[in-house]
Amino acid sequence: MARKGLSPEAKVGLFVLAGIILLTYMTVRLGEIRIGKKPGYLISAVLDTVAGLDVKAPVKVAGVRVGEVEKIDLVNGKAQVTMRIDPKYQIKKNAAVTVRTQGLLGEKYIEITEPVQKAQYLKPGESIQETRRAADFDELVTRLTGVTEDVKELTSSLKTVFGSREGEESLKRILANVDALAANLNQLVISNRQNLTALVNNLNEAVALNKDRFNAIMNNTEVLTQSLKTLVRENEGPLGNTLRNLEQFSATLKQDTPGLVKSLDNLSTNLQGVVTENRENLKQSMENLRASTEKLEKTLESLNTITGKIERGEGTIGKLVTEDTTYKNLNETLTGVNKLVTATDAFKFTVGLRGEYQARHTQTKGYFSLKIQPREDKYYLLEIVDDPRGKTSTVQTRAINNGIETLSSEERTSRKIKFSAEYAKRFYNTVVRGGLIESTFGAGVDQLFLKDRLTLSLEGFEFNPDRTRDREPNLKLTSRYDLYKPFFVNAGVDQILNRRLRTFFLGGGFAFDDEDLKYLLTRVPVPSR
Repeated sequence: MARKGLSPEAKVGLFVLAGIILLTYMTVRLGEIRIGKKPGYLISAVLDTVAGLDVKAPVKVAGVRVGEVEKIDLVNGKAQVTMRIDPKYQIKKNAAVTVRTQGLLGEKYIEITEPVQKAQYLKPGESIQETRRAADFDELVTRLTGVTEDVKELTSSLKTVFGSREGEESLKRILANVDALAANLNQLVISNRQNLTALVNNLNEAVALNKDRFNAIMNNTEVLTQSLKTLVRENEGPLGNTLRNLEQFSATLKQDTPGLVKSLDNLSTNLQGVVTENRENLKQSMENLRASTEKLEKTLESLNTITGKIERGEGTIGKLVTEDTTYKNLNETLTGVNKLVTATDAFKFTVGLRGEYQARHTQTKGYFSLKIQPREDKYYLLEIVDDPRGKTSTVQTRAINNGIETLSSEERTSRKIKFSAEYAKRFYNTVVRGGLIESTFGAGVDQLFLKDRLTLSLEGFEFNPDRTRDREPNLKLTSRYDLYKPFFVNAGVDQILNRRLRTFFLGGGFAFDDEDLKYLLTRVPVPSR
């Protein structure tokens, strides 16, 4: 019996099935379709505005794409951006988020800036607390639009001034004076053509003779451009003020235009008279100019030689222009500057003021503090302490009563200013500090609770007290609770080991971050070697 093969219908069906399977595989393989859960973990940040930022926009660190925007929600009038980060990347808790634009009018993306110092990494679901606002191009365009409107009004005013009969006559006089001035200057140039040629030759010679100075000028120009670039970056705010001042200037110019036109008319008339009266002096000046042009011509020849060497890559400037090494070194320098600026921005300066009312002595002890925190895990604490019982003295009194001499002594206390300078290091929720505490050596430990809102502190100092007064080292226990920024309350026990001086205290104060102080202190010049 003959063997029967597949029917044409079966062959067509198998071919269609194979095509569907191949099409499905290529779609999943080459497209953006994912099977199963997306890889990566989610973090979030809250920004004032994310205008132009879309879902699936890139998330970058140092220009490298590390994830994408998962979703954007409105929370309490601000934009909460949820980002999905590739599992092979980790983001530090002290990182900062900025919405930036690719190029001048490109797409928006999220840039995450990480400080160079060490810090813990974000866990899935946590948020980046620090956000920064980039320069708003739309705001700049709005301000420039205002300036454009003022310029438009200015041109309209000029049209009104010159469109009248009086303005037309003034303009005719100005043009006539300018025409006469141009004719006189043309005559002077024709009669002194040889002098001008000699002047150009002299300029060329001057350039050749001052080749080294020209090289120095080029180097100084390069340094100047780098300084200007840094100056513009650091003064984005003042530049905005300059645009506003330009807008006010254009409005003022609109009002002063009629007087300006009249002054220009008088100036052109006076200038024509000066040229006519000083024709001989101008001729002598042109002869002097001829001598200068001879030197200038030589200088220009030398300049042509220098530019030729630069194009061929000869000399220091030629290597700077033609070799890629300069570009690489410049990139490394800018990277170092960026790291330095980032580290400076990470500094936090906290100014505080608090008082402690001592129940036993019915007096108040005051503190003024400055906390300098370069990183999350360490800080420096400077304090000025006003201690009402800071100084103790003994006064002896000798008295004679009925021929009997008696000697009595009295201990008196007075107010004294003391100083503290401590270094603190944080280990998770425990802070260990030491240094100068109220003008004596001491050390302390702080334990933090409730997300750093509650602090229990124990510190000891005055380890070399006056034993003649039966005083032990000062051991102080303090509890502090932050209410609403910047206010807090504190309470505790002072002089725990000294029964005669032991007292309970209750107080409060405030502490706030000072950005202006950071700006001033980080720009104090430091002597270099």
